[in-house]
Amino acid sequence: MKARRLTKTISRSRRSTNQRIRRIVDRTVARPYGHAVRRRKITVVGTLPSRVSIVGTGAVGSTLALLLFEKGYTIASLINRTAKPALSLAREVNCHKVSTSVSDIAHETEILIFAVSDDALPEVVQVAAKGARLRPAASTRKPLVLHTSGVHSLEVLKPFHKFGIGSLHPIQSFPASKSLRERVRSVGGIHFGIEGEGKTVELVQQLVRVLGGRSYVIPKGMKPLYHAACVLSSNYVVALLNAVSETAGPLGLTHEWKELMLPLFTTTVENAMRTTPRRALTGPIARNDVHTVTLHLEALRKFAPQLVPLYTVMGIESARIARQDGRLTPDQFREFVSTMRVSVRKYMSNGSRRTEKSVSRKDKR
Repeated sequence: MKARRLTKTISRSRRSTNQRIRRIVDRTVARPYGHAVRRRKITVVGTLPSRVSIVGTGAVGSTLALLLFEKGYTIASLINRTAKPALSLAREVNCHKVSTSVSDIAHETEILIFAVSDDALPEVVQVAAKGARLRPAASTRKPLVLHTSGVHSLEVLKPFHKFGIGSLHPIQSFPASKSLRERVRSVGGIHFGIEGEGKTVELVQQLVRVLGGRSYVIPKGMKPLYHAACVLSSNYVVALLNAVSETAGPLGLTHEWKELMLPLFTTTVENAMRTTPRRALTGPIARNDVHTVTLHLEALRKFAPQLVPLYTVMGIESARIARQDGRLTPDQFREFVSTMRVSVRKYMSNGSRRTEKSVSRKDKR
């Protein structure tokens, strides 16, 4: 009985919270906020629906909401785990329904977009499928349900199998350091990795064109590999640049390293894109200079031991590329791999403990 009363109390509390949010939205969205957002005609070809609800108002969700609003779409509802960011976005896109519960997705929704984290997506979809009631009155087609995850396939949307289901993943980075308007501008001309069942894929392609992007249809069963390529192109590049900054610190180049290394970085990327990564490879490994690589590893163990594993992994991969390109013989390749393995074993026996202490000191600060 106590558990039942507690459940009822929590349920009443949630309803009360969402009612307060709706009252706040009704008051705030109606007011002018410095400048009016100019509405434009829908630029879509065909009969793509125009009432959109978005679950998740983080970087991707808010960017899509503003883009679609500026193209003339109606943002029917915004759902987010916390109310504050959703309320802020609601003022930008003239949305009158904001909630922290997925059960409050607007009934008239014609396009439902889940823009939540990869880990949260399956559970959010399950809850929404049970609680949301999509009954678009003005549309003759089934609602379109999409997600923006780069790693999840359409399987995660199976609870909405009665509707059209698909996905669109923007191949772009949306850092918190950029404003909403900057993120919107960064979408123009990019590719979206998309999926769709049957004719749904055509609707997703239309929506991508409305957003100013281009579509790449991800082969079935290849979503995780596709996302791994995206991570290597973005997140791991950041990790590599951070490694450069950490090696530059002992050289007295705490800030100047960007100016020094940027021409080298950009030229390398340009060469790899203009020809092929294999042909763009230069440096000591491509020249079979084992002695230089050994000196690098000794310096890293002394000044930046935390970077030894990264250097060795990248070194082995560089040696593999050079071997494929015919610049290293099989024996030379094996010598490089052996050098890297010896270095990692030394790191594991000595350097890893120093690195853990160094990280612990940084955390305490």
